[in-house]
Amino acid sequence: MKKWVKTAFCIVLSFMVCFMTIGYAQLSDTLSITGSATVEVPDGLFIIDMQVDGSASGLSTNNYSFLEYTTTVSSSLKKSGRNAGTVTYEITVLNNTTRTYAYRGLYYQASLDGYDGNSYISERATNNTIAITTDFPNGKIVEPGETLVFYATYKVGSSLNRNTTWNTLVNYQFGINVDSVEEARSAVLSKFEDILNTPSTYATLYDKIDDKFSGAEWTSNYIGNVTDSSSTDSMTVNTLFAGHLQMVINGEENPITVLIKHENIDGNTQTGDDYTATNGSASFTGYGCEFTLYMTTSDLSDRSVSPPVYAAAFTCDRNEDGSYGSWYMIGESYEGTAQIVGYEGGESTGSFDTGTWRSVEATYSPIDDYSYTVSSGQTIQEIVRAVDPEAIAHLESLLGDAKKILDDNIYAGSGMEVLESIYSAYSGAGDLFTVADDGTITVDPTATRAKIVPHIQEISVALSAFENVL
Repeated sequence: MKKWVKTAFCIVLSFMVCFMTIGYAQLSDTLSITGSATVEVPDGLFIIDMQVDGSASGLSTNNYSFLEYTTTVSSSLKKSGRNAGTVTYEITVLNNTTRTYAYRGLYYQASLDGYDGNSYISERATNNTIAITTDFPNGKIVEPGETLVFYATYKVGSSLNRNTTWNTLVNYQFGINVDSVEEARSAVLSKFEDILNTPSTYATLYDKIDDKFSGAEWTSNYIGNVTDSSSTDSMTVNTLFAGHLQMVINGEENPITVLIKHENIDGNTQTGDDYTATNGSASFTGYGCEFTLYMTTSDLSDRSVSPPVYAAAFTCDRNEDGSYGSWYMIGESYEGTAQIVGYEGGESTGSFDTGTWRSVEATYSPIDDYSYTVSSGQTIQEIVRAVDPEAIAHLESLLGDAKKILDDNIYAGSGMEVLESIYSAYSGAGDLFTVADDGTITVDPTATRAKIVPHIQEISVALSAFENVL
């Protein structure tokens, strides 16, 4: 989902009015759009409704809820007597994607702060367990656009204390099947962009990273689900990604582990977000912070190797009122390697050190007629801050083609939708270029390649309907 997708329906209406009242050549010169953005339902599979099926039995407390845009359920159950207590929930999930999902089973952390009931969870009922069972097996398919209603039964065993409220937090995992690691990586990146652009999930990610601050700067800027991470952090990350990290790749289960860093990557304090973490009298403030997603499918148990790790940085621009715009990926997902360490550093295993991440030599092709090579040994900061004259020239050429369409009243395709995409793509790059009186377009010579690449991709897609008339 590119940056201009935030354009609200009211903008489409504005375009319709403009087309009815002025010529198209005038539109490209004078149009000024104002309005409010709508909040879109993100891509993904998530719970949209939950209720008790029938009535609970043997419970004096039955509180439940689900985390917005996830498949994670929180429950608080207390028995009313010596016998087991039971409740069945009717849960409705929506697959709001173009991919097929399959049920992968329950995910939970047995040791999770605030959820003492998790250590008793089992899928087999005994007197000493909190049994959670569903009415369908692993592998149950949910097609694109489909809603699925299923039933989950919670049974608090008779031997568990009746004077205790048992709190549980579980994720009903629905994963996707993909044919390659590349397709898996693309799906994870798309999901991460949704996490950043959905207010509730962005707030959860932001707060959970912030909450880790223990007085040292580095404790306030990362979170992950790597094998050595804390139970709370792993639960947070796996919940937010809602099955996208538990994939079946080319027929084999192949979990993806990630680290997310929250720090200034592009060197610009006017992009990205700010945060202040506090712990007692200690505090740390970060300005202009990007979110960088580091991904690997490798085992992290051997310190003698540096496994392949992909890194992708996401930023946002500031609106005129100082608020944050939509988050988007800058540049590409870059291949590199990193040293294996413990989750909190040191000579251990189960995680990797993002500070040691370095690129491997690779060529990237954002569009068919433009590519560039990243040499080996570069940091993610060096890659993101690189200036590429070829990228600048390519953007100038594409902007020139877009301006010609807007100025010369050239039509193609289905009209309104195509013209809106051209205008959105052209104006979306407005902070990167100027137009002289004679119409010459000049892109800022200091603009970084990573900043330019999303606009090259966006404008190229928008212009594809006009390739036979330019």
